[in-house]
Amino acid sequence: MGASAVATQQAVGNDLLAVLPNDGRKWYQRGHIVYLQFCLFSLIMFSSANGYDGSLMNGIQALDQWHEFMDMPTGAWLGFINAVYWLGNGITCCFTPYINNKYGRKLLVYIGYIFMALGIALCASDKPIGFVLSRFFVGCASACWANVVPLLINEIAYPTHRGIASALFNCGWYVGGTVAAFITFGTRNMANDWSWRIPTILQVLIPVLILPGLILSPQSPRWLMSVDRHEEARVMLEKWHAGGDKDSLLVNYEMIEISETIRIEREAHSSASYAEMFKTPGMRHRLWITLTVAVFAQWAGNGVVSYYLSLVLDTVGVTSVTDQTLIAVGINIWNLIFSVTAAFMVDRLGRRFLFLASSAIMFVGFVTVTGLSGSFAATGNAATGIAVIPFLFVFFAGYDIALTPLIISYTCEICPYRLRSRGLTVALVTTVIAIFFNTFVNPIALEAIGWKYYFVFLIVIVTMAITVYFTYPETRGHTLEQMAVVFEGRDADVAEAAETVFRSASVVSGMEKTAHLHEPNTPHIDIIIGWPFVALDVLKSAMDALLSLAFDNISSREALKIRKGLRQIEGLLAQICLAQSKPRSPKKRAQAEHDGHRGHAKGLSDLREDAAFREFFRLQEGFQCNVASRLLSTLERLLGFPPSSQNDLVILSTLDLIQGLLILHPPSRALFSREDYLNILLDLLDSANPPAVQSAALLVLMTAMLENPRNMRTFESIDGLLTVTSLYKTRSTSRDVRLRAMEFLYLYLMPEVGSQKASSAPNAVGLQRSPTKLAALSGHARTHSGDSGNAMDLNEDDTGIRSMEEKQKALAQFLDNVPGLVHGLREGGMLSASGG
Repeated sequence: MGASAVATQQAVGNDLLAVLPNDGRKWYQRGHIVYLQFCLFSLIMFSSANGYDGSLMNGIQALDQWHEFMDMPTGAWLGFINAVYWLGNGITCCFTPYINNKYGRKLLVYIGYIFMALGIALCASDKPIGFVLSRFFVGCASACWANVVPLLINEIAYPTHRGIASALFNCGWYVGGTVAAFITFGTRNMANDWSWRIPTILQVLIPVLILPGLILSPQSPRWLMSVDRHEEARVMLEKWHAGGDKDSLLVNYEMIEISETIRIEREAHSSASYAEMFKTPGMRHRLWITLTVAVFAQWAGNGVVSYYLSLVLDTVGVTSVTDQTLIAVGINIWNLIFSVTAAFMVDRLGRRFLFLASSAIMFVGFVTVTGLSGSFAATGNAATGIAVIPFLFVFFAGYDIALTPLIISYTCEICPYRLRSRGLTVALVTTVIAIFFNTFVNPIALEAIGWKYYFVFLIVIVTMAITVYFTYPETRGHTLEQMAVVFEGRDADVAEAAETVFRSASVVSGMEKTAHLHEPNTPHIDIIIGWPFVALDVLKSAMDALLSLAFDNISSREALKIRKGLRQIEGLLAQICLAQSKPRSPKKRAQAEHDGHRGHAKGLSDLREDAAFREFFRLQEGFQCNVASRLLSTLERLLGFPPSSQNDLVILSTLDLIQGLLILHPPSRALFSREDYLNILLDLLDSANPPAVQSAALLVLMTAMLENPRNMRTFESIDGLLTVTSLYKTRSTSRDVRLRAMEFLYLYLMPEVGSQKASSAPNAVGLQRSPTKLAALSGHARTHSGDSGNAMDLNEDDTGIRSMEEKQKALAQFLDNVPGLVHGLREGGMLSASGG
């Protein structure tokens, strides 16, 4: 596997990797991806507003003109002027989740432009209060952008680029900071208020330049599906992720994974609220990360340097305005380089590694800054003061590799869809509170105790390292929907990855065989009719993985897990049997697409040609993967559970699946030659069970008896006839169950046909194979003629066939009106049709 393939696997994991297009082209050779990257770059630049503000305030605080206009602010008042930006930010944050979830991911961005315009207009005021209000409204604009743009980036990015694009968002902070630093440096020598008004007004520059990219950006497909606009979501994914390919496996995977996860979340949680963040261990874990990463990102010492660099430099003897503004420019460029580099490494190195490396580097840098600052304060040595500056750069290198790119992206990706906007709001409100505290308290503390204040930040950095090591999990290699598995394990409310891979592949089942698929630098892959774009090994591994997950769940003693496993098996069978297929005629296919239909459901006769069904049938020939036997064991375990309506529903689902499997794979009926399996069904006919369960058990019993004399003899030997006839004769038995019991008795009285002779029976629709055909299908014969306990024995001995007269005598021991039943069969033509 090449370096590029390894990087892709690290970014998305094996499951999503299986459905990614692999035609040898790089992303920059795909026009639709380049177009999407332009939109993402525009969205990333919205974070420049916060960085611009921090650098702006650093720059203009070094200008005498601004201090004169603001009446020489110091201490608490200076802190409030800086903090009011974050006050507006924090207040606005509280309203953003409602708008994000109800009206989509783009409306709030446009509202932010309104706040920005209002803030810039107030810059023209000749009163200090005008500047303060301007900062308040610009903070509101920043909140609108910071609370929605990261969500949009995460939810529209191409899967292999999501981690990097999300991490790059906060790096835009330093783009804004660099632009503000350069502009402030350029206007520093103006002798009037324009020296600070120009940089303040030009806050709108970057948002105006990136507006076209916002307009062209698509709406979030996850939001579209959350409001049941599935077709629009599919169109978006086809256009932006697949270049218009309507049969893209990647789009099928994303549609199934997103819609299924949203559906499961809705079933498990009637509504989303902040209180839900406290309900489960997994959500409390997420909340802990959300709160701590926000605090660490602001209390690691960066707040002092970002907003009060001029004061910090004053404490070490660097007082020249030119020197201070040049250092501010240099720090912003340095920050931009390191944060962007780290953002591009989030999938290669992992989130935990970056967090831990960040802690170590910041600690080294800040310890040195603290020591040198203390030495300068004691000696006044200019060289010692100057030596502080390079270690400020070392500190920021450490800060940039984790806390810049991951504070937003890590928070967004760990939250489930229903709480993603609220989780980001919690992170940003926590950030605002921490920044507000910092910007208000830092100047007071610096003025009072100077460099000694740095010890607080050293303690925070050490605490951060310990917290990350013990509580921050690695999240690379997971999609947004699969991220819940990191926190809840297999109990997570998500679509199973293996199931999603299989279902996404089966959407194209039934399409015409076109040509062999050749991929650059990969082995030749044979194409099977019905699966022209899916490698057989991918199909096998996906089905094996899905069955393994389902078997693990149905082996549980928890009803919820069993139900989840049953749903996985049901989804697999439904996808095999009912997946939409393309009409084989080009003319009909074109007409179907014109009419908006993606295909037609497969018929039973098509299953023999279907690779998925062939592989499933092959797996059923081995006891290890035989689904019917696993379900019977589950059914036996369910009978030991305390009676409840929920348990009854799970039993019904299990019975329905067993019946379907016996129809799809007739050899599995041999399981019911064993007394213990038949006894399970007879136990379910007990009057203590609900009528629906009794009826379903009779249906399974009838399916198990079809063309299986051996099963019928076992049924007779364990007094099955007595059980069914007693149920039929009991007055308290419901009408529906009595009718079902009568149907079984009709079946019992019909002439028996051996399983070998029945392989061509019309009602089998060609699904039941003779040993020879089965051997050709699965690649080897599975005949265990000497093992009577082997459920997959196909050489069934039919010498136990009984005549109609013999069975009528046997039934007459328990039922008086046997002649009437026989007459009914003859009247219906069933006996003559069967040769009776």
